[in-house]
Amino acid sequence: MTRPAQRFFILWLLAACIFPAPVRAAEGNIRELLPWYLQSIALVLTESGTGTAFAVQATPSGTLLITSSHVVEGADRVRLRIGEAKPVEARVIADDPEVDLALLEVDGLTLPPLPLASTDPVIGTDLAVVGYPLVERFQSAGLEVQPSLSKGVLSAIRRKDGGSILQVDVPVNPGNSGGPAFDWETGKVIGVVRARLRDASGINFLVGTNSIHTFLTERPTPKPTRALASDSIRELMDRSGIPYEINENGNFKMVRKLGNGRTQLVLIYGRSWEYNGIKIREIWAPAFRVDGDLSGDLANRLLKMSYEAKIGGWQTLKVEQDSVAIYAIKVVDRLTVEELRTWIDYVASYADTIELEVTGKDDY
Repeated sequence: MTRPAQRFFILWLLAACIFPAPVRAAEGNIRELLPWYLQSIALVLTESGTGTAFAVQATPSGTLLITSSHVVEGADRVRLRIGEAKPVEARVIADDPEVDLALLEVDGLTLPPLPLASTDPVIGTDLAVVGYPLVERFQSAGLEVQPSLSKGVLSAIRRKDGGSILQVDVPVNPGNSGGPAFDWETGKVIGVVRARLRDASGINFLVGTNSIHTFLTERPTPKPTRALASDSIRELMDRSGIPYEINENGNFKMVRKLGNGRTQLVLIYGRSWEYNGIKIREIWAPAFRVDGDLSGDLANRLLKMSYEAKIGGWQTLKVEQDSVAIYAIKVVDRLTVEELRTWIDYVASYADTIELEVTGKDDY
């Protein structure tokens, strides 16, 4: 080999090591490519909740990942977890709340970038969304945390301020935000999960490919981190005297001792959301778990109690082949210590009462 050829080979080898190519050329549909793609999709952990992110570019020191702006809202650093590996810290280096995209940078971790489509797809395109939905609820049911795939179709393309919002019917849940949506046939990323329409069925939204490329080119600077309010939920919990722990998802977890000698697990979501200008937070407790689906009588009973309840209602979470009944209430974010303690005990007592009536056990 001549010296020029040797130099070229060495430079090529260094470039290949520093800037890895996208995860395997998209040579098949997403079902075939998913095992390779999962190494580039991360669970995002913040003080107020969870989301999903995925690698889009390698750097000399690590990797750049995209997620949703609302996932990292108010944070300048988050944690990322891929598979069973320990969480690593990532910096928020770009943020655009209007488009709802944020760019994360992690050092010392090289992830193969996922291939991005060059333009938005056409209506009717089959697609798949991959992400980490409902992490807290799966954990409370004793199930491992792993990414989930949901399949759907592109229903409409809605234009806004020169960008595009993709309307899809693929199911998405809290935790999916920031995750990639793939063209089922080509395996390329065609969008980022943005939001779901709460009061509608089968209408959810992605940030389109055109907007992703614009964001990666412009990289708007993040706004300064907002300080926590003096009456934040953490401060209220500290003042309440109730023992608690904050899990890796930023949610507050506690076990309340009830007067009958029983105990009840209660959780408070770390993230609040706004409804008609008022910040709302959810307090919930798993009541019982049954094999298979709920019986008709039990399902009707929970439905009736939800209608009769002055506050809150019952939800059913499907966990593998089992059903977990959950009682949840929504309260205003700004509470007094006494109000917070009252609502926690109310949820604990109500959920435990139903657990005792239905199963006679004290599992939660």
